[in-house]
Amino acid sequence: MQVPVKSERRTSVVAERRTMRHIREAIESGTLVQPFRASDVNRALGIDYGGVFLPKHRVGNPGGFTQHFIQIERGLISLEIAEAETGIGSCGQSKNRENPC
Repeated sequence: MQVPVKSERRTSVVAERRTMRHIREAIESGTLVQPFRASDVNRALGIDYGGVFLPKHRVGNPGGFTQHFIQIERGLISLEIAEAETGIGSCGQSKNRENPC
């Protein structure tokens, strides 16, 4: 039996939010320093998909995915600058909302 697309999308959004929460926590704790590289995120979070996640969610990504990061230079990413420029918070919603997540 095939899983419905809506369920897959929901799972993907939950995983994205969880990863973004972990990135923010790592930045706040000083484990991850901005700007950072995918290898820094992998090391700080204990994951292996930072090299896919960061470009997929950068400002101007060709797939139209939620924009969380801005590319400073090849391989160097920042979260703070992207939020300042786009006005979008970690959950892909306007920072002006009362409860973004």
